[in-house]
Amino acid sequence: MTGPDDIEISSGGAVAVDTESLRGAAAQLRLLADGCERVRDGLARAESVMMVQGRRFLFTPTREARECAEAAAAVAGGLTMLADTYEYVELSAQAEAARAGGDVRLAEMLEKRRRELAGFDPELPARAEQVSDAWRHGRDDALTTHLGRYAFLLGGGLGSFLVGPAYVGLIDRVGRGTPSAPPTGEPRRIELTPVREGRTTAPDSVTALARRIPSGDGRVRVERYRRADGSREFTVYAAGTQRMLPGAEPFDMASNLELYTGARSTSYDAITQALTDAGARPGATVNLVGYSQGAMAVTAVALSGTYEVPMLVTFGSPVQADVGEGTLSVALRHGDDLVSALAAGGLAGGAGAAGSFVAERTVASPLTQDGLLVAPHMMGEYLETARALDDSTDPRMAAVRDRLAGWGDAASADVTVYAATE
Repeated sequence: MTGPDDIEISSGGAVAVDTESLRGAAAQLRLLADGCERVRDGLARAESVMMVQGRRFLFTPTREARECAEAAAAVAGGLTMLADTYEYVELSAQAEAARAGGDVRLAEMLEKRRRELAGFDPELPARAEQVSDAWRHGRDDALTTHLGRYAFLLGGGLGSFLVGPAYVGLIDRVGRGTPSAPPTGEPRRIELTPVREGRTTAPDSVTALARRIPSGDGRVRVERYRRADGSREFTVYAAGTQRMLPGAEPFDMASNLELYTGARSTSYDAITQALTDAGARPGATVNLVGYSQGAMAVTAVALSGTYEVPMLVTFGSPVQADVGEGTLSVALRHGDDLVSALAAGGLAGGAGAAGSFVAERTVASPLTQDGLLVAPHMMGEYLETARALDDSTDPRMAAVRDRLAGWGDAASADVTVYAATE
């Protein structure tokens, strides 16, 4: 049974902990150090007075108070150094994204801040590079091991040691795992057929979000929440790949390739047309949830800028995009999942609003399990990860819980699940 201790929650990419949280902890420790110093000074003065009066304490903990102050100050200094290092990495990634998006002014501002940080600590660039190197090499360990085990089952020998690094190297060379622009191309008309309509309740957990991703004939699920003041909010759920060969299926392998290379796909069109059919107009508030290809497609919807997107939740996504400071981005990944590995670790500086995170675990399928190669990508495994995340006490889950609680305040909620064909 997967539990909270089996998942690692990070701010994404090379940044393991939110820098503001680190700086806040450092500030608290400095206050503690100051308090210990005041206690030490008070004890020292009391001891001096007693000595003048010809009396002595049996034991005066001045040394312990001093050691407490020194330890708190040392840890505070270490946390500040770590926060500076993570911020430097984040700034590098953000500046690179700004340049890629053509925002030269923003890139220059970010580079200026980076130089300011390095001016206070000349060793900062080297430490940041070490963090990035460790992330680049460490992110692929579970995947390389998984592929090596599978290759060994098929034939063993040297191939089991080469297939993993070769796959990882190919992903890095392709460099398509972190899109920064909406997909290009003309929309195509998709035939949508409602296969379920009715009332519903708002989801109250990440597990509930995962369970609502369509299966069977369904491809896109749209929930509409209406509040007492008349305002509306939508949540759309998108399924994964349904067919490998070409045909009338919008969620096929051709759509995978189109989305991964930055083109508009029929699965993307199915999602946007379902939203339109459900009453979501440009500028509407739309939360996005998707699995596998569906995760890649809803990420493209977020990048389009058509809707206000408060939250994006993805399971096993082949991409990670910087969806901006207005979107809480929550990504569930498995370290040995071949599909989520296509994101090449995602963005080094993380993505989304403050509080966004990546939750990751290694499935480590037993050698006897059917479908060993793709087992870590199965939705059942991501449901296990979602349950563990819901049980987590990590403070970053607070933003997700708050967001879901807000949906529960709706006066009414209804749902339509759509089948889709080209």
